[in-house]
Amino acid sequence: MTLPDPFETSIAVRAHEVDSAGRLKASEAFNYFQETASRNTMEQGNGFEAMFERGFAWILARIHLRFVRYPRFGEVIRCQTWPFGMKGVIATREFQ
Repeated sequence: MTLPDPFETSIAVRAHEVDSAGRLKASEAFNYFQETASRNTMEQGNGFEAMFERGFAWILARIHLRFVRYPRFGEVIRCQTWPFGMKGVIATREFQ
């Protein structure tokens, strides 16, 4: 199985996205990944509006997140995503 090249965005960690220690909140990391996936699907013609017009939608059903190191306020992080597979109506997407 040949995987597509990752789609990538760069995002600077903003003040309202960090905890009292200046580390990125996990909930904000989820938002970064969701935004990156949304941009990728729009580029492929399968964004929210295009899916809605066809009577479909995509939703985030499950996510597993592991931090090697928490990004800190002001850091620019790279979010990468790519479609990983499909089983019936369930599509899998990877992130890094």
